[in-house]
Amino acid sequence: MIADTPEGYRAGADIGLIHEPNGLAFRVNLSESRRRGLSLSSQMLKLAREVR
Repeated sequence: MIADTPEGYRAGADIGLIHEPNGLAFRVNLSESRRRGLSLSSQMLKLAREVR
């Protein structure tokens, strides 16, 4: 699940979009992603603003 609000991310989304002045960034909830059986690449995790 992907959320575009902080509330959606806190509610259990795997990826949260962050609106920044120059575009978009994202953060990853790795434990939730793994629980859902998703596999995220190390390259994607390096690009994330936050991984928890």
